[in-house]
Order: sequence, then structure tokens, then C-alpha cells
Amino acid sequence: MSSFKENAPRTVGVGGDVGQPADWKKDTDDYKAVDCLDLSVIKRHMAVLSCDGCRVGTVDCLVGGCIKLTRKDSPDGLHHFIPSKWIERVEDKIYLTKNANETRKEWDLAIGA
Repeated sequence: MSSFKENAPRTVGVGGDVGQPADWKKDTDDYKAVDCLDLSVIKRHMAVLSCDGCRVGTVDCLVGGCIKLTRKDSPDGLHHFIPSKWIERVEDKIYLTKNANETRKEWDLAIGA
């Protein structure tokens, strides 16, 4: 017997046009909305990658709602901060919604954003 969730048409989520049923499995397993992101899954020394696949840093720690990057990966030897709203998803690495150039241009301003 199937549950209601498996059979109910879904009209929101990744891959579904407005008013069209979306794939329940994809909604629950493959996608994690940033608003619902559990920052506790972010661990020290995780790689941080831009949306174009460039490594932009390594997690030092979390400060409020921001990721503090280590100085060793920084081009200027300073800590930089990435706000959690830039996070697309977290797996074994952290994937951002911004490309490397945007990230490096905006990360110093990020702490006040």
C-alpha cells in the first residue's frame, strides 16, 4: 500500500513547472533548500567550491550565519567570509551559487550582507 506522499501530485519543487506535478523523490532526496539548510552539516576543513567548479577556500569555522574561510587558501593571506545564503548545497564539499570571480569580489562585503 502506498502512502499519500508517494501518490499526491506536487506542484512545487525542482523540475516542476508551476501547476505541474514535480518528482517527489527528487524534491526530498536531491534538493535541499537554502532556507532549510542545516549549518551543523558544515564541518571544519570542508572544501568550498564556486558554481563554476573552482575551489574558493576551506572552512575554518562558522561565525553566525557565515562560513569563515582559512587564511592558507586566501590569495591575500586573510580570512574571508561566505554568507550561508550563497550556499547551493552541502555534500562532502560546499557548493556555492556564485562563480569564483563573484565570490572573490564580494566575500569581504559578505559579513555585513
